[in-house]
Amino acid sequence: MSLVYVLLMVLAALILLVDLVAAAALAAALARAVPLAFGSRQTTGHVVRVESRRPGRRARVRVAYETPRGTFETTGTSQRPRVGEPVPVRYDPVRSARATTLLRPARLAVVGIPVVLVIAALCAGMITGGAWYFAGVHSQTGLPLAGGCLALALGLGLAYYAWGQYAELLRWRRVVQAEGKVTRFDEHAPGGPGILISFESGDGKEDFWARAGSVAAGPGDPVTVYYDPARPAVSATVQTAADVRAHAIGGTVLTLIMIAIAVVAISLL
Repeated sequence: MSLVYVLLMVLAALILLVDLVAAAALAAALARAVPLAFGSRQTTGHVVRVESRRPGRRARVRVAYETPRGTFETTGTSQRPRVGEPVPVRYDPVRSARATTLLRPARLAVVGIPVVLVIAALCAGMITGGAWYFAGVHSQTGLPLAGGCLALALGLGLAYYAWGQYAELLRWRRVVQAEGKVTRFDEHAPGGPGILISFESGDGKEDFWARAGSVAAGPGDPVTVYYDPARPAVSATVQTAADVRAHAIGGTVLTLIMIAIAVVAISLL
């Protein structure tokens, strides 16, 4: 039993560390964007340099924008990381070098802040349950508290995954089909072992990582790719609509199970 509590506390500490890093990044983004949401001006900048790009992810880019005071640059992200790609920018008319590509900070705050706080609270519950056990205080409620918080955390993670799958299904009516080719296999690909797939969209050549084993294909083999023309590199997948639907339903069922376990555990406190 002691090992279970140790593992729960270590897991909670790791999740809390990631949560604190995410909170710091969120605070930095909001500190920069919120003041510019009032009294600023909006213009269209253009990507002048791609700083980092991971296939299937938004890329970090440098964006140049024109103001009456001259040309300035800021950092941002782009779904289509190509030099010359237009990117909306909001800047301070007095200090034109202050700018952001985050045009809706309120939406980010409404979603991001509660998520960070809930994750921190669940981690605190897991750590508290373990601390009670080792301190010999509230020993009968330590496991329900820690286990309930863990189940609820897993339930929220599964709910987020299922929501993403349902959102993908809603966008599926815009999805088009293209022929792609497996470029290579990489044991250390983003997200674990994967295959890099290349295909031609209306904007040119695109690359994305697919999970190894998601299709029966090896380097050089052709595969069918599905993607949203509005964001080809980010939305590209080898999954069919039936696959996405099955994952959405499975995620929903597991979410309900985890929430039920959390409710039962917390009711024992």
